[in-house]
Amino acid sequence: MDKEILKKVYDLAKIKHINYLNEETSNISKSIIENINKRQECELFQYLNHLTYEQNLMILAITYIGRGDCNEKFNKNKDVKDIYEFMLNYVRDTFPNNEVTISQIYGKASLDEYLKKGFELLEIKI
Repeated sequence: MDKEILKKVYDLAKIKHINYLNEETSNISKSIIENINKRQECELFQYLNHLTYEQNLMILAITYIGRGDCNEKFNKNKDVKDIYEFMLNYVRDTFPNNEVTISQIYGKASLDEYLKKGFELLEIKI
């Protein structure tokens, strides 16, 4: 796993999530903040588009693990490598191309939280 990529996506996702949570601002600063938010969100989208399909599958697999899609597997099997491989194969079979995979990643408002939990479950130090 490429930890540099994971850290960059996590950092950009955190900014996007904070911006999403802070939508309620004063009218004076709202337009300035909206412009900043759009640029930062665009940076995440552009970064994901810069990555390969396999790299985006890695991000999506960790996202789904962090979201709780493998909780039952974690309870039955503590081998994190097997769980990761299972989820990686699942997302590869489910999302056939990079465009759809990016859409799935980018559409998660809590992407940063899912990634953080996925890192913890998979014992990835970022």
